[in-house]
Amino acid sequence: MIVRRRGRVLLVRRPDHGRWAGLWDFPRFAVDGLEPDRLPEAIAEQIQQQTGACIRVGRRLTTIRHGVTRFRITLDCYEAECVSGASRPADPSALRWLKPSELEGYPLSTTGRQLGRLAGEGK
Repeated sequence: MIVRRRGRVLLVRRPDHGRWAGLWDFPRFAVDGLEPDRLPEAIAEQIQQQTGACIRVGRRLTTIRHGVTRFRITLDCYEAECVSGASRPADPSALRWLKPSELEGYPLSTTGRQLGRLAGEGK
């Protein structure tokens, strides 16, 4: 998910345990089994839970297929606009609003780098 606000994009830091521990990434979550007409609402709810940001979901930008060890991951990436500042997230230090040009200085996963390039194209 590429969430934009005033020319910047939202990154979240992954927890210090589990897959991609400590890396920065775009907000992501599973949406398996959802009805297509429920998807925008579910995306907005997940983003608010993860980051505190209220968003307006836009179009699907791309689908990325990626393999990690024995797992095959399919990421449908949507763009969104932040429409309100946010309630307080659980850990504000785990969020960053960055210009797309600043993403190079952050440790991102392979798919995060791909989304970062895409974020820069959609200025």
